[in-house]
Amino acid sequence: EIAADLASVGARVACAGRSAHYYVPRHILSGTLAVDLAFYQLGSTTSASGSNSLEARHAALRAIALNVEGGPQSPDVALPPKVAIVSPRFIDAARTIDWYPALRSLRPDKDGVVADFADGRVVRGVTCIVWATGYDSAGLARVMPADVARDLEFDASDQLQPLVLAQQTLHPAHPTLGFVGYYRGPYFAAIELQARLLAGIWSGAICPGPSVEAMQDACDAARAVRRARPQFPTDYVAHTRALAQWIGVGVVDDDGDDSEHSLLGRFSLGGPLVPAHFRLRSGPSSALFKKDVGGRPSEEAASRLVECVRSLCLVLEARWFVNAARSTRAHRRAGWAGISWLARRLASLLAGGGSARRRRK
Repeated sequence: EIAADLASVGARVACAGRSAHYYVPRHILSGTLAVDLAFYQLGSTTSASGSNSLEARHAALRAIALNVEGGPQSPDVALPPKVAIVSPRFIDAARTIDWYPALRSLRPDKDGVVADFADGRVVRGVTCIVWATGYDSAGLARVMPADVARDLEFDASDQLQPLVLAQQTLHPAHPTLGFVGYYRGPYFAAIELQARLLAGIWSGAICPGPSVEAMQDACDAARAVRRARPQFPTDYVAHTRALAQWIGVGVVDDDGDDSEHSLLGRFSLGGPLVPAHFRLRSGPSSALFKKDVGGRPSEEAASRLVECVRSLCLVLEARWFVNAARSTRAHRRAGWAGISWLARRLASLLAGGGSARRRRK
């Protein structure tokens, strides 16, 4: 993005990277669909960038990635693919940027600096260098006591996993210390769930919280990330579902018992993951998804129910965008099924013991 900003004002820009990425626009299918709605489905065991075979993952990303003649180097298909989501400005500027593989050395020259690259090419007259090194966690050492840093296995040099935490959020040895969004690649649904988990545990609303054994298992998984070195330390779908299970707001029960919420579960699992999914089964609004509804809700419960309906509408809207972009009969039918289901549940809840005709109305 920095390279694109410089190129947009007429600067000659050379962009180099140690590893090749697929550069994917934020909106795909002719700009009709946000890429995260296509990448992440609630029902998938792993996110789109981490599912299927290696060959299939490369093929899927290659189909939607930016393709510029003489542009960024192609990723090695023998390795897990890496992805960078880019803005429209980057897409426009990519054709004017000079692309290079890894930088090997820099040496002084009378006209500036000479840059040598891994493929043997040389660029002379370099006047400015921007090192895109990512974020540094060294500042934590100044605010975190040494014994806490030791328990959390803090490593300032590890930009992928500087801390060993359960679900990137908390540690069994320090239950009053929590982290929100402090990991590489956070998305809003996960950040919101991290905050809700900590608030629930500390306020006593979530009691009991996750067991010490569950947190230790999650810390073991975090340590394994340091050895495997993926592009991101968590899988977005698996991470959000694990947090939701700890809070008790999962759309479906991850132990396989989905009898009470099968209608909602079947509809949601086939659509994109959005934060609103995890606002549907908390507080009085959860009455919307109970099998047996009797009597009218109180004003307070009804007002909270409105918030629940708004959340469900966000889920429907995300699904609608995906369906419209794909534009298949099956996807359109699934969208209408979700809307019809919402109408039936609202009628059943709000009509209470009224007549069948009134309930239908």
